[in-house]
Amino acid sequence: FKEDGSIREWVGTCIDITERKKIEEHINEELVRKRALFESIGDGVIAMDKNGKIMDLNKKTEGIFGWKTDEVLGKSLFTEFKLADEQGKIIPKNLRPIQLAITTGQIGHGIYFLVKRGMEKIPLFITSAPVILEGKIIGAVNIYRDVTQQVATDRAKDDFLYFASHTLR
Repeated sequence: FKEDGSIREWVGTCIDITERKKIEEHINEELVRKRALFESIGDGVIAMDKNGKIMDLNKKTEGIFGWKTDEVLGKSLFTEFKLADEQGKIIPKNLRPIQLAITTGQIGHGIYFLVKRGMEKIPLFITSAPVILEGKIIGAVNIYRDVTQQVATDRAKDDFLYFASHTLR
């Protein structure tokens, strides 16, 4: 600057960021492609960290649980819903398949009942798998398949067999 405050001279640099922009564009395309793949899965999917905090979920999960993604991100998966067995007994956190995946590193699965609005029980086939990076469990993924129709069909078959065997006796 000159003594009167006006600019005397300036110095600038010019850096070619073409490669960086190409890499950013490629990464963004990959993210969009992976998100589309994630959203197209026909089952509910929840990704969580090793502490049970929800990191991501797909639209199908929103439909199953009645959630909005932005309302549950960062919250504990264990406090957001209850699971019960077929008799209606609530399954404690330490026995839920997702907790077992985090603590044991094993994949777990089975039919459980999602307790909604206090009374409604929705049968879900749940698969829980640990996410392992460099030999350490860093989180887990839960997959939820609504098996309401399958459970109803199985019950109808059981009822029919009971009725048929009772009638034959």
